[in-house]
Amino acid sequence: MLAYMRKNANSFVVWLIIGAIALVFIFWGVGGGGGSSELIKVGGEEVSLQDYDHLVQAEIWAQQQEFNGDPPPSAERLARFRAVNQLVSQILIRQFGYSLGLIPSDQVVARNVAANPTFQEGGRFSLKTYTNLLATQRLSARDYENSLRDEIIAERVAAFITSFTRVYPPEALEMFHFQEDQVKFSYIFFPSASFRRKLVPRKEDLEGYYVLNQEKWRLPSKMTVEYVEIRQADFQAQAQPAEQSLLEYYNENPDRFQIPESIDVSQILFKFPNLNPNEAEKKNTLDRAEAAYVRSRVENFADLARILSDDPLTAAQGGEMGVITRGTTFNPFEEAAFEAPLGEVSRPVATNLGYHLIKVNAYLKLGLRPFAEVKNIIAAELTTTKAREMAVSRLEELITRAETNPNLADAAKSLDLTAVISPAFTKASPLAFFENNQSAVKRAFEAPLGKVAPPVEGSESLVLYTPLTRVESRIPSFSDVRDSVVEAWLADESDRLVKIWAQETADKIRTQGWTSFVNGPEGTAFRSGDTGLTTRSALIGVAPFNQVEAMELFTAFHSVATVGEITPELVAGELDGQSGRFLLKLDEYQAADEMRFQDSTGHAFQTMMSVNKANLMNQIWRAELYEVSKNNIVIPERFIK
Repeated sequence: MLAYMRKNANSFVVWLIIGAIALVFIFWGVGGGGGSSELIKVGGEEVSLQDYDHLVQAEIWAQQQEFNGDPPPSAERLARFRAVNQLVSQILIRQFGYSLGLIPSDQVVARNVAANPTFQEGGRFSLKTYTNLLATQRLSARDYENSLRDEIIAERVAAFITSFTRVYPPEALEMFHFQEDQVKFSYIFFPSASFRRKLVPRKEDLEGYYVLNQEKWRLPSKMTVEYVEIRQADFQAQAQPAEQSLLEYYNENPDRFQIPESIDVSQILFKFPNLNPNEAEKKNTLDRAEAAYVRSRVENFADLARILSDDPLTAAQGGEMGVITRGTTFNPFEEAAFEAPLGEVSRPVATNLGYHLIKVNAYLKLGLRPFAEVKNIIAAELTTTKAREMAVSRLEELITRAETNPNLADAAKSLDLTAVISPAFTKASPLAFFENNQSAVKRAFEAPLGKVAPPVEGSESLVLYTPLTRVESRIPSFSDVRDSVVEAWLADESDRLVKIWAQETADKIRTQGWTSFVNGPEGTAFRSGDTGLTTRSALIGVAPFNQVEAMELFTAFHSVATVGEITPELVAGELDGQSGRFLLKLDEYQAADEMRFQDSTGHAFQTMMSVNKANLMNQIWRAELYEVSKNNIVIPERFIK
């Protein structure tokens, strides 16, 4: 087992265990690069410039968060690459989903919108909250719902692709040993502290280091504003609708309160062996389904589903899928299910997955939800709408007064409102009322000082503000950050030296023996110890490895197979607050009892393997989808430069 583990340390199985594969598309001169097209095109479909700009801004925002202020000059180019990558990937997946018929109906999209807690008030969908939130993001309902439809298609495509993923017993057993075998490691730690104590940086060392790394000390742009916040909640009490208004809304919008056509259904699935079955494979799958149909005429359907179905989720429930509505499943399945007689088993129905036997357990009645049932929902929506309108009206009054009296505090006071002077804030950490709306934050940092700026429309409030002060991003002088430069130089230089020393010493240890080295150069003592006998997973994140990169440590643990073997690579980390490098040696190994693989532990491993393998399968498929489509992708250079 150990020899096999070592031989396959970089194999598919190990990647499944790690569960961290991230395959991405890198576009460079795709489809002719800077051809005559002015827009990005994928299979003839043009990418929306608005979507592209939105994603670029989102990527820049993420990098501002990462760098705690203004990102480096390369950030915008990286943001462009990532935005193009994401958009092209989305379109390829959507086009693939359309080719398979995995298109959600308008009803499915509407249900997903209604189920989103962001668009709910008191646990119920609020049309006005939905509309207002989209307005703050400068999105129309049509654009948002098209985007949501694409997300649903992507989910269905992912489910379709991974439905063909199978975990075989040898794979699961290998995973079991990786996780459950008992091991004991000795370690030698090479600390950098002794090198650091001896280092005395020269002025030219520090100045040179500062010049090469000055972005480390860049200070972000900051500004202050005077603002007036008009909260929607302050108008709730005045915005309560009358009973008659609620009834009128109910009568005028019957489509919103319809109970959708639904059925309670069960299935037995006979899955094709792969994504592109040949005629023989299709016939074999159909023959299995036909044989099961014959048996269903005399045997219990639920018992057959548990034995025969290739869908493990519904098979465990006797084939029960629960209640479905139109537009939630494959079109052929849905058409057959909604036309099937109650209680009878259908003949095999073909979909892209395979063949299904369908049994309808119950039809659920259509109709209009009673007014009493939806009254509170309507009241919450109309109240929110009216409160928003009243808040907008007050904002318009404030804007009008600010036009004649540019002193925002005075204009606010005339309407019994209060102006507040903000603390200094950055683009990466804006004031709460911006609600991380990067477009609004960008406008604030570009608006003229001392003049009332355009209002910020948030989901819960409306804000009018005047920029007061602004300090642009800058890199402080060397003298201002000298102490910080000294600390950074010492850390980097001592780490460089300890890495060299540790590698040289490790090479000697491998040839001369682990016990032949107790102390390093004078004043540079090793730290040594052992882990005790435990599983590899139990060693990650606990002393002495609680300040070590988990992936490096994981790789080291699985790079040795023979007792007494020393890891080929050093692991960077800290021990008792000191940085340095770890060298590891496998001291003891005890294989896990494979009888445990048959109990709940083994089942848990197989479930985890299924999830990781499905994730990997999906990512590999995405890369292959790009590969076969790349000749139909055109990306003008201006989008990635």
